[in-house]
Amino acid sequence: MSPKSANTVPIVEHYVRDYLIERFGEQIAEDIKPLNIQKWLKSLHEANGLAWTVVSEIRGLRPQDGQARRGATETACGRRARELRRKQRENV
Repeated sequence: MSPKSANTVPIVEHYVRDYLIERFGEQIAEDIKPLNIQKWLKSLHEANGLAWTVVSEIRGLRPQDGQARRGATETACGRRARELRRKQRENV
């Protein structure tokens, strides 16, 4: 994932830390059903009050087709989520 602006990295970190990790934690991406993701995205708008534009940005946090992966569940977000969890553990 290459940032388009200096603000991109902190925003993506916020989305990953405060929404993705908060909801899915240590779950393996392959084990998460698409319907559960759709319901969660809808709840971000309805229950959390996020604008649909923000929900759309969160939904878009995935590698582009053809992007190299180390494994089937590896994504740019997954790598970033692991990095953030590791930093959190180091700070405890």
